[in-house]
Amino acid sequence: MPSSALNIRTLTDCIGAEICELDLREPLDGGLIEAMYSAWLDRQVLLFREQSLSQKDMLRVARYFGEPGVSRRPPQEIPSQYVDLDGNAETLPGIMIISNIRKKGRPEA
Repeated sequence: MPSSALNIRTLTDCIGAEICELDLREPLDGGLIEAMYSAWLDRQVLLFREQSLSQKDMLRVARYFGEPGVSRRPPQEIPSQYVDLDGNAETLPGIMIISNIRKKGRPEA
């Protein structure tokens, strides 16, 4: 998809945009990355609907906007479905699960 074909829909008058018809599972060319980055600077919040991304995909997409940070979430705050049987987090460095859903006092995604 050429960068001129990037489908951006403004969400409100002052903030937010939806990037439509873009599959983030595939690496993007420089023109698309530049157009998305520019939309992000202009609208501050981007929405990508109906994406099914692996952790590796999420990190690749995050890098289009800058270097991902380091998660400093304590182990007891990692959602249980992302912890293996030994209590180790099963998330890649740079991935942080954010959820407001709790089950038995623990976050759930």
